[in-house]
Amino acid sequence: MRCLAGRAVVICPPERSVLSVLITGFMTFHARRSRSPFVQWPRRAIRKVALALRRLTFSGTPLPVFVIGSGRSGTDLLMHCLSQSLEVALLNEDHPAAFQNWRLRDLDVVGRAIHAQRAPVVLLKPIVETQRVAELLDSFPDGRALFIVRHWHDNVNSRAKFFGDDQQRMVEGWLRTDFARFPALPEEIRHVVREAWSSSSTVATAAAVGWLVVNATYEYLGLTGDERVHKLLYEELVQNGEGTLREVCAFVGVPFDPAMLREIYGSSVRKSAPPEVPAVLAERCERLWTQLQGATTGALEAPTPTSKGRV
Repeated sequence: MRCLAGRAVVICPPERSVLSVLITGFMTFHARRSRSPFVQWPRRAIRKVALALRRLTFSGTPLPVFVIGSGRSGTDLLMHCLSQSLEVALLNEDHPAAFQNWRLRDLDVVGRAIHAQRAPVVLLKPIVETQRVAELLDSFPDGRALFIVRHWHDNVNSRAKFFGDDQQRMVEGWLRTDFARFPALPEEIRHVVREAWSSSSTVATAAAVGWLVVNATYEYLGLTGDERVHKLLYEELVQNGEGTLREVCAFVGVPFDPAMLREIYGSSVRKSAPPEVPAVLAERCERLWTQLQGATTGALEAPTPTSKGRV
């Protein structure tokens, strides 16, 4: 079916009604023309009505999409951007229907929570269980994952500031249990952590360990080339928001909406000095960052911030 949405002609997949496409087009038209509250108020009201209609009329099978990566890498920002689509529902890590103490409930319970959202796409954010991504995708065969990565300098600075000495207790717990939560973690990375860690290790060192252990899952779980997983860089998201989000939207199967760009800003890129961590740990983080970048990015400059946003 071909439907006119705003000024563009789009193809409506079976899960999308003509009404849904027209409402999306109308709100896109408004978003492009003004940020005035007199224009945005009716947009918000129409959005509430459209979401209620979606819940009443949706009868398809939701697509689960797992947003994963190291904390303070832009997972909140990505969730917020995509949630501007009428076709997306959120199950954040504090949602009791799917999570308990920030961890996923039994996967049968999670499956029921996904279906209860009555939306074409359901985003879940189990970032503390990033290492389970292969298991999650096998358990939900139609599912997909968005793996977001941020440069380790900025991520470590942000983690150290946001989580504080909780990071040190986290690493001590991992070492005490021999990384029981990461059974597939390569011995080489375990050795780097043991060599870098001591009783006097700083919060920054703990945060760098967290970045390394979590992001290494992309490599050792063999996610490179997995068509169910889309990797994106935080730096590209905040510096090339529209291009990056158009790729993400195409991957999860929702239309891009300019409203997704509202809280994107780039002032958090390289705004602080590199963290001071042991050389062996810094070298390994830098090597992993180079591998995760691949050939997709070059040197990224921080643009002038345009608005207050999220991390």
